Amino acid sequence: MSPLQAPLATTNAHHTVPPIARLPNEILHQIFSLLHPLQVANLRLACKSFSTIALQYLVPEIHLIFKPSSFDHLRLISEHPVLSQHVHTLFYEADSLKDLDSMKEWKKNIIVPGCYNNIDSKLMPSPPPDASQREKRAYRRHMEKVYKAPRYIYSAKQLKNAYEEYKHFVWVQNYMRQYDYNSEVIREAMAKLPKLKTIELSLSYCLRNGRSRKLEKAFAKGLSVACGEHGHGGPCGVGQLRSLLVGASDAGLEIETLRCGNVQWQFFAERDSVFDKLKHAVRCLRTLEFYITTRSDEDFDSEDLHYQETVLCAAYIEETGRLHNFISSAPQLENLTVQFDCDSAEPPARLSDLVGHFSWHSLRLASFNMISTTEEELMEFYERHAKTLREIRIDSMHLDYGSWASIFERIRKTLSLEKATICGYLTGEDPPESIYFGLPPECISDGDIPGIGVAIEKYLVGSDGGPSSFNFADYDGPEED
Repeated sequence: MSPLQAPLATTNAHHTVPPIARLPNEILHQIFSLLHPLQVANLRLACKSFSTIALQYLVPEIHLIFKPSSFDHLRLISEHPVLSQHVHTLFYEADSLKDLDSMKEWKKNIIVPGCYNNIDSKLMPSPPPDASQREKRAYRRHMEKVYKAPRYIYSAKQLKNAYEEYKHFVWVQNYMRQYDYNSEVIREAMAKLPKLKTIELSLSYCLRNGRSRKLEKAFAKGLSVACGEHGHGGPCGVGQLRSLLVGASDAGLEIETLRCGNVQWQFFAERDSVFDKLKHAVRCLRTLEFYITTRSDEDFDSEDLHYQETVLCAAYIEETGRLHNFISSAPQLENLTVQFDCDSAEPPARLSDLVGHFSWHSLRLASFNMISTTEEELMEFYERHAKTLREIRIDSMHLDYGSWASIFERIRKTLSLEKATICGYLTGEDPPESIYFGLPPECISDGDIPGIGVAIEKYLVGSDGGPSSFNFADYDGPEED
C-alpha cells in the first residue's frame, strides 16, 4: 500500500462508524434511561461502544417468583459486578400453588388458554354504553363460546406428566417455607444490591397492573397458576414480606418505596426482635402502600366480605399499637395508602390505630379504605397536615360520630387540594348520609362515575364549575347493583 492510500483508508473507516456511536456518553445515558429493558437489550447490540453503558440499564428491576429457579436468577444478578450496581426495584410475586389432595381435584382446576378460568378482563372489555343491539348480541355470543369451550384436550400421558410437574412445584414451595421462605438467599442478595430503593410484594395479583405474565408461565408445565397464599397453615404473605424487610434491614438499605398486598394482618404480630428490624427497614420510606387482608382459610371459598378474623385484627391493632408504630417509623412519608379488604359493621381498624397523633412533615397524599373514625379524629389528622396535603382518598369509611356534610365543608376550608377521590360506602349516624358512591375510579372502564361523587370531589378541590356549597339533599345516590 502506498503512503498516499493510507489516509484515505483511515478516512473511509471513520465514515463507517454510525453517527450515534459518536455521541457523548452523557447523551447515551439519557437515551438508555428512557428505554424499556428489551429496547436496551436490542440497542446495545448495534454498536460495541454501547455495551458498557447499556449494561447499566439492562436490569433495573428484578421480578422474583416463589420458585427456586427464580431465586437462582436473583442470586446471579446480585453477583454480577455491573448489573447488581444498577438494580433499583425488586418486584416479588409471592403467590403459591394450592395443594390439592388428588389428581381428580387437580383436573378440576386446570388452567389452559381459552378456558374461562384464564379470561383476561382487559382483553375482553364490555361493550361501550352506546353499543348497538347487534354489537351486544355479538359480545354475548362470544362470551358463551368462551365459557362453553373445552377445558383441555390432553392425552392421559400428558395429564399424568403435568400432574407430576404440579406435585413437584408444590413440594419445592413447601420446602422453601420450611427454610423461612428462602430468607437467607434474599439477605445475601440484598447485601449486594446497594441501589435498591423500591420493594413490591404482590399476592393474588394485587399489584399486577398489566405487568409481566411471568407468574403464569412459571408453573405452566403443571397446567396450574399460583394465586394467593391461603391454605398452607400460615398467614398470607407474612413470611415473604418479613424476609424482604429483614433482608433490607440487615443490608442497611435505604428503601424509599414499599408497596405490598394482600398481606395478612398477623404481619404486625411478629416478635419484638423481628419487628424492630421491620421498622428499621422502612425508616427512609417516602411512599407506603399497604393492602391488608383479614381473610382466613375459612373465608377463602366464601364471597362474603364479613371475615371471621376482623374482630381479632381490630382488637390486636388497638391493644398493641403495632400498625401505628410501623407506619410512624417512616417519618419522611410523602404518600400514605392503607387499605383493608373487609366490609364489616365493625371495621378492622380505626384511623387512630393507623396515624395516632403523629405528623409527617412532607405528606402529600393520604388514602384510607374500610376503616372507622370520627369527625374530630379525621379533621385533626387533616389539620396537622394542612400545609403539605394535596391529595386525599376516602373509600368505604364509617363515621362513628359527626357528619359527613360537616367534614366536607371543613376539608374545603382547611386543605388546598389538587385531587380528591370519594368512593365506596360512606356510612354514619345519620341514615341520609350513608351513601354508596360507586366503585373506585380504577375499576370503572366507561367513566361512569356517580354524579354525587363528582360533585363532592369538585367541591373539595374548589375547581372551576364545582359547587360553592354542598348539600346531600341536592343529590340522589346511585343504586347499588
